Amino acid sequence: MPLTLSRKVIEALEIAQVGERGGPAGDRVILFRDADHPWITATGDMLVPYLPVPGDFYLVYADGGRAFAPRKDHLKS
Repeated sequence: MPLTLSRKVIEALEIAQVGERGGPAGDRVILFRDADHPWITATGDMLVPYLPVPGDFYLVYADGGRAFAPRKDHLKS
């Protein structure tokens, strides 16, 4: 299968702090460095593929999809 280069428009917020696990679903409060978007509650299912740490990013795609990404993946030149 041929490879295709794709670029997506996303919003990205840098994570400042990840709260302790809470509630029956394992939800966590994620705090950001952006004063306009101070925090979200990440549901347990969002955290299954990857548990973010401070310095990582919370991504929101144009289609509404949400994900966490390690910082190293977004600092490539």
